Amino acid sequence: MILGGFNSYKEVKLWLFEEQGLEIPYSTVHRIVRYQLHAKLKVARPTSIHRDDTAVVEFKKKLPDRLEMIDILQNFEGSPALPLRYWSQDESRVGLKTITRRILTALGVKPVGPMQWIFQSFYL
Repeated sequence: MILGGFNSYKEVKLWLFEEQGLEIPYSTVHRIVRYQLHAKLKVARPTSIHRDDTAVVEFKKKLPDRLEMIDILQNFEGSPALPLRYWSQDESRVGLKTITRRILTALGVKPVGPMQWIFQSFYL
């Protein structure tokens, strides 16, 4: 099972047998999960395995203050606002990306699966 989902109906059947002691035919598990619980296979939204959740929370907390500081600097000493210039950079990476498989989750639940991309690639 991956973060709140099952990889297949067979995995649901095995979980029911191991955890609950219920031996239910595959067709019954499929019918209940798919049509009564409205769960279906969905592709997980990839997230990095190196993601730091505390850093994300801190960034979201500090963002309004940073944006306010930009506004203050723009209107420094009553001068008219000058256009803000910013630069950004991105790189292109050509290569093979691993395949994301689907997992079973309930209706309205977006699955999130930790991913570690394995690349054979090069930068341009």
